[in-house]
Amino acid sequence: MADQDPAEPAAAAAAPTFALAPGLHGNAFIDYGTTAGRKLYEAATNSLYASGETKYNGEEPSMHNFCIRGITHSEAFAWEHICSVPTDPQQPDVDIKSIWTGYGQLPMEMVRNHVSTYIQTPTRATQDSLQMYMCLFSLLTEAAQNRITV
Repeated sequence: MADQDPAEPAAAAAAPTFALAPGLHGNAFIDYGTTAGRKLYEAATNSLYASGETKYNGEEPSMHNFCIRGITHSEAFAWEHICSVPTDPQQPDVDIKSIWTGYGQLPMEMVRNHVSTYIQTPTRATQDSLQMYMCLFSLLTEAAQNRITV
């Protein structure tokens, strides 16, 4: 318990919960006021490219590699719920497309509609959305960042 935050109550006799990765531990919002919450944020927002490795330039030839890295990171941090866009808002569980594999089939309006269901709410989805943005933005070259922020 040497790394326990003194502001956190001791987890007395709580049964451990199985998860494949820290981001998959639960769907409750993350308390960033705790050491564990801050560490999870840092891990989730870290760049997926090693120092000195060429970042994604926003061009089609390297899109596949960018998406594979995004899928892998999304799975580790349980971002599927924000990366899975229902094609019909009236039936959100029927036809769902991933932003990673269906990006050419998803109109921007459909993605915006999905995001509007959780953005600016005190939920894990909102936290995950910012984590994903921070992570993905760090994957882009400066030229690609300039292109998408215009």
